Amino acid sequence: MSRIAVFGGLLVACSTSGSTEEDGRVDDADVSVSEAHRVDVDVPEAAVAQTSAPGELEEAPPVKLFIEFDGIGALHKSFFMDERVTAQLQQRLRGHVDGAVGILVGFNHRSGRGNIRIQVSPERLMVPLGQKTLLDLNSVVPLTKTAAFYRDWVASNFDFRVLNFDVGLDVTPNRTVCAFELDGAPPPDGSKLAPCFTVDGAEVCGNLQDMKLSISPAHHEAVGRCL
Repeated sequence: MSRIAVFGGLLVACSTSGSTEEDGRVDDADVSVSEAHRVDVDVPEAAVAQTSAPGELEEAPPVKLFIEFDGIGALHKSFFMDERVTAQLQQRLRGHVDGAVGILVGFNHRSGRGNIRIQVSPERLMVPLGQKTLLDLNSVVPLTKTAAFYRDWVASNFDFRVLNFDVGLDVTPNRTVCAFELDGAPPPDGSKLAPCFTVDGAEVCGNLQDMKLSISPAHHEAVGRCL
């Protein structure tokens, strides 16, 4: 599937920069917006329960979402903050993350590219990411699949151009950012990650087999900072 250029006019209209709008407030949603335009999503438990099998809510801790927007206009913020999809995000992450998950939705009007990045600290993962010698990327596939679902849902229900947004994962221990990208036919569904990622911008590549990434000794120190 070839990529279609995402035109920025609609996405950045009434954007967070200099906006006099209500900074992404959505009617009928229980949200609050901080000065940094981060949205603390508190979906009613009843809405989450509608997407759950009996007993699931009692077996796993709830997941808190923090959604931050960068270069996204008020209209598109309302798309990404639709309670139907935020409830599903919380339910899909439940059992895979303990505590809070951040999601950054951004659009760069200079390059014409949008992105959705799911952000989590490694200690929040229910299944550890692995060791500095071997990363088990299966532990984060539920997160990347959730981010891809988020992209697809907004594209299907509101604006098909969102299907072209890049999707990725940031593992963020302390002040380190370990950025993983998706692999597979576009638009990738989140089930595969690329064998190369970055640690604070420096590229690290490994040997990927069955979503287990073997790391060479030269990169052990850098990868250790991701854990």
